[in-house]
Amino acid sequence: MKTWKFVLITTCVLLWNNASVYAQGTTEKDSPPDNYQQEFIASRLNDLHDKIQLSADQEQAWSTWSSGVKKDFSDMHKMMQDKMASMHHKHELMLTTPERLEAYQSYLNHRLEALQEHVNRVKQAADRTMSFYSVLDSKQKVIFDLYWSNWQANYFTHSYMGGYSHGDNTHSMMGSKVPMINH
Repeated sequence: MKTWKFVLITTCVLLWNNASVYAQGTTEKDSPPDNYQQEFIASRLNDLHDKIQLSADQEQAWSTWSSGVKKDFSDMHKMMQDKMASMHHKHELMLTTPERLEAYQSYLNHRLEALQEHVNRVKQAADRTMSFYSVLDSKQKVIFDLYWSNWQANYFTHSYMGGYSHGDNTHSMMGSKVPMINH
């Protein structure tokens, strides 16, 4: 009998503590500011700019490339927010088979369009990057390769496309395990 009382009291105390945590909700400290993405990208670009030590001749190429990067990340962030917002839809079990098939075809068509848009954006980003990369000297290219490529790999493994660590210093990225890269 004493054991049951102890278990019951312990459970009530734990539930009470957890309930107070949920009642508090999130604070401003818990959630990032609205412009976090822009500040984060700007910070990383400023850090890279300082590291590669551009000449005056290279600044125009930098400006073109970095403004494209900022826009790409802003667009990607907005796309992911839109995707998360659009996930609230009628539960599939409430649909008839023809409605479910039509909804799935519509989803696939939308995904195909979104993937084609993404391919086009990646091509544009690659063209911008290659244009900027071509004005760098060999030392700057090494710094760019090490800094930007490693940062991008880590960014994308921590983003919506990636997963969490597998405990063996790898992340899941698009279904395959990739090594984590430390800065």
